Amino acid sequence: MSVLLLFYEIHDKVTPVFEVYRLFLVVGGIGLALGFLRWWLSAIWLIFPVYFALIFLEELHSLRVDLTSYFGDSYLWHSYNAYAFGLGLNLLGVFVGFRKRKKNRTE
Repeated sequence: MSVLLLFYEIHDKVTPVFEVYRLFLVVGGIGLALGFLRWWLSAIWLIFPVYFALIFLEELHSLRVDLTSYFGDSYLWHSYNAYAFGLGLNLLGVFVGFRKRKKNRTE
């Protein structure tokens, strides 16, 4: 219940956690899909989740004292998890595509 309250209680103050999750899962999923095509496409696409993560991290660190006093650490941890999921999916796409390239070379 507290997670649902966290999703909807703070949407007018800061970027909602749900939108951060959605953004990073979509961007990471695109990177994963590009990795199945070509590994270098996924590596180039990695610029976007890193850029978005830096923007949101800057916002979090500028508001950190206010966020922890109002909402506790759960907002911060959910945001960090969203960044990790998005970047992880994109990096998985890079590694899958690179490994696929090496397998095609040996055959």
